[in-house]
Amino acid sequence: MTNDKIKLPEDYKPFEQLVICSNSFINGYIPINISGHIPFLVGKGEYPEIWLSMPSSKDGTTWKEVVINNQPVDKNLSIIFSEKDKLINISIGSAILIQVKKTSDERAEIISIDLRPLGLNIYGDINGLYVATNLFQNNSFANAHTMMALG
Repeated sequence: MTNDKIKLPEDYKPFEQLVICSNSFINGYIPINISGHIPFLVGKGEYPEIWLSMPSSKDGTTWKEVVINNQPVDKNLSIIFSEKDKLINISIGSAILIQVKKTSDERAEIISIDLRPLGLNIYGDINGLYVATNLFQNNSFANAHTMMALG
């Protein structure tokens, strides 16, 4: 799949550096691409701007958006902003889906992510990122449109 076939949100502006559970994604656009679908994006704003999507069919060919630029589409999601820390926390019930802190105008850090409640085996914290059974720790991905492409 070529980069121009994946439609990014018009108001999405990526950070120059996004630290994803200890892995640095520098000058890129899409952290993870699963068969042409984007499970999450973190863009620039006063707070990190987050988009979340999930498979809506068993075979994973159809997806739906559950958060669009920090606005929940699903009423079961809650979004909490910490003005002091420039932190955003998105959860479903008691499960935190993603927690992101803006550290500067050019940099943000995903402190924790757990997309398993959305049907995706992607999770991690400051120590590393699990994608299925693979652990990614302290890697740098620079000047790549997509950090990881699966499927």
